Amino acid sequence: MDNINFLIAFFLVGIIFILFLFLISIFGYFFFYIITKRSEKNVLKKSNLILERFLISFGIGISVYISYGYILNLFNLFNFFTAYICILFFDIGFIIYYIIRNKRINLSKSYLLKIKTFFFNRARIISGLIVLIIFISSFLLYWDITTESLGLLRRDPYMWLEHVYYLIENGSITLETLGYGYPSGFVFITSGSLLIWPDYLMVYFFMKLAAIFYLFLYILISFVILKHLFKSKFLVFFSLLLLYLSNFFLSRNILNIASSFASILVLISFLLIVKDYPIYIQGFILAALFLIHPLTFFFHFIVLSAYVLFKIFSNIRNRHLVLKELGSIFFLLIITLILFIPYFTNYPEEILDLYNFYQNIV
Repeated sequence: MDNINFLIAFFLVGIIFILFLFLISIFGYFFFYIITKRSEKNVLKKSNLILERFLISFGIGISVYISYGYILNLFNLFNFFTAYICILFFDIGFIIYYIIRNKRINLSKSYLLKIKTFFFNRARIISGLIVLIIFISSFLLYWDITTESLGLLRRDPYMWLEHVYYLIENGSITLETLGYGYPSGFVFITSGSLLIWPDYLMVYFFMKLAAIFYLFLYILISFVILKHLFKSKFLVFFSLLLLYLSNFFLSRNILNIASSFASILVLISFLLIVKDYPIYIQGFILAALFLIHPLTFFFHFIVLSAYVLFKIFSNIRNRHLVLKELGSIFFLLIITLILFIPYFTNYPEEILDLYNFYQNIV
């Protein structure tokens, strides 16, 4: 297969990826808007928060979409109309509500000014260009390896390809069909992306090329995190360059598989931590990690628990803060358990299996 055909496939996969990215992010933003409504009437009030809230909304949307996928799976109803068009209509309805709620039916000049300030700020343009250079460098490396042959790089993507296409064709997937040791969260996400073009060839090329687009999300999220951690722009961009041109990152994330996608959610979780968002928002991320890649969930849960305990004990004298954190943890557990319900309704026998799985790890 020549480079021109690869570029055409890459372009089509990119359209599918971007459409689903915005579909899920707007979907997730609805829930983000609801849970932050009391503290912030307009969560996009500050223009410099647009990017990070978009990324967080994507993580929340992924979590809720997976649980929604399990509900559809239970009734054998996972298809283009229920898992794509319904979400699209939901997003459109929310956008209309949001505009009316904020009295911006015609998009006021002040709002457009904030958008303009965000995208046309000189410092941001320079930062954006440097990030783009890093992305292009990483992209060329990914592209060279990915397009070396027509086949998928390893065995794992072929297994996921089979499960994704099975779900698209049949509207549900069982444990017997999955038979891979993971929940089917990654299958729902990938299948959901492809419902707009459920051709087998497109599914194949999505499994082959989508990791390049996930790379852009990795870089974008890492940039927001590093920008908060380091005041020096040189350190931010040098860290990005070292990370995304390293053999370790390349070998782990060049494949479009569950563990690679889970890494995006882990980064979003770290973004929530460094930006000091309420801990209960982590409930969405934890639920998604569990339903995509349980092993990543297990290790990340340990890290997150250590962070929460450190935060509580370092402020043990501040009774108000401790009670606030405990309340946030309780809310986190409620969110996580609600999102788990559709999964265990589909596969009640998995409760015992997962218990044995984690026992073996320990």
